Amino acid sequence: MSPASTTATENRRTSSRKPTITTLPSGYDSDDSLTGYISSPSSSRSPSPTPSELAEIEKDPTLNVTKTKVVRPVYLAQLGEMVRPTSGVKAEEGPEEVTKIEVALGVAEELIRKKRAYGTELEENAVNLVYGFVTLQDNFDIEGFSVKRQAALNALVACCPRKVAPAIIGEFFKNQYSTDQRFVMLSALALGARELASFPMPPSTVQAQRIAFPSKRLPPALHNKYLAAGDQSRTANPVQNLLESISREAIDRSKEAAADKVPELVRERQLRIKRPTKISEVTSSSTGSLDRTLESMQLRPQPVVAFTEVAAEYFICPLVNRFWLFLRDEQSREARTAYQPAMHRYRGAGTGLILNALVLSQFLATLAVLVHTARNAKEWLAIIAPEALELAVTLGTQPVSQGEGLNEDEDEDEQNPERRAQKEAAVLTSSLELALIVVDGCLDLDGGRSICLEHTALLLGAGEWGTEVLTRIEKGAKVLGGGGIHEMKLSRAAAGLVLKIDELTSRWRRSMVDIGL
Repeated sequence: MSPASTTATENRRTSSRKPTITTLPSGYDSDDSLTGYISSPSSSRSPSPTPSELAEIEKDPTLNVTKTKVVRPVYLAQLGEMVRPTSGVKAEEGPEEVTKIEVALGVAEELIRKKRAYGTELEENAVNLVYGFVTLQDNFDIEGFSVKRQAALNALVACCPRKVAPAIIGEFFKNQYSTDQRFVMLSALALGARELASFPMPPSTVQAQRIAFPSKRLPPALHNKYLAAGDQSRTANPVQNLLESISREAIDRSKEAAADKVPELVRERQLRIKRPTKISEVTSSSTGSLDRTLESMQLRPQPVVAFTEVAAEYFICPLVNRFWLFLRDEQSREARTAYQPAMHRYRGAGTGLILNALVLSQFLATLAVLVHTARNAKEWLAIIAPEALELAVTLGTQPVSQGEGLNEDEDEDEQNPERRAQKEAAVLTSSLELALIVVDGCLDLDGGRSICLEHTALLLGAGEWGTEVLTRIEKGAKVLGGGGIHEMKLSRAAAGLVLKIDELTSRWRRSMVDIGL
């Protein structure tokens, strides 16, 4: 075969073959519906900057051209301008406003306590500062806002009581404040009064050496030697805690007096008492604690005025008198709308108002703390004690509002009439504890002579009220909003009041005037 024919045959075989298509393996599986999401990028957005990058950006001087630094206030007028601006229309809230409030809260207590003896600067700016701190709201979620605001108001009451206490009482009886703001005002009155009376107080957020005059400070070495670290923890409701301790002390005092009358109990108590050793070893820890106590007493600032001098005129009497006026006005407004449809009737015990059970119980607790703190005042037996006892009996027995004991969404015409006479457990407990503190103070000061001989009807009425409450509780009656700790405190306060009044009447029964009961 010739070469030409051979080449032609090979060409025909090559042309008769089918073309081969080669595909590369892609790894795609049509059954896997998530393949596209797995292979896609995690996010189409650019990665967020890290904290270190944000810090570098914040330090860039070219980006902080319009940012102004808030200057620490030196005068109380500057502090008042920061919390309550008075120059023109208030600008929109922004980052500068947050920084301004943070700086004001951080230096408020320290600056107020420093200025308490520097001329008349505190007296001139005290009322404006009260308005500023009371109306201040935590719109920016500032750390430690409530504690610092409360500390500032406490310092105002303690450093300038004649100006601040009437201003706070006047603001408390206005309907523009929330429950939290009313609690702050009441706590400031109670804690400020305790500080004026030199009673034990929770530790301040400002160290004592920060508010002392420079010439009265110790050298740094001696100061570090005698400095005692204080507990900075604060309770959520200090007024209720103070009231509970005061009422418990009054009840325990009556228990001890009753135990002294039983010979068996007296002998048993004497046998159980362990005689202390006559010679005790003095250790270094005891001397160190003594040094710390003396140092804290030296650094503790003395009150500008004794609380017994201002208790009746600036604290207790204005608080009681303003409450009676407020209650009269609220009941008058309810009487005007009594014949209107249910949705148009006015109720003075609404949520957040003063006659609400939560606020009213706090008001009574504050008054009880003030009355106990002012026990050594010269007006206590003649004015403070009968006024406080009358208020306690009235609020514990009489309805203060037409809607008391009713739900806000229910019509009072469709309710049981007996339901309206029920008192909230919190209000009833606080009223009984206030009456107990008043009666215990009268028994301690003059043996109950003034309250028994000059206010006989009021004392006997308080005794009948306490006996009725205690009898109903023992029979198993349920109090509106009671249960748990309220039930225990209520029965304890009622029993203590009945025992105290029985002790008073047993002493002065022959001298008490017959009033025809």
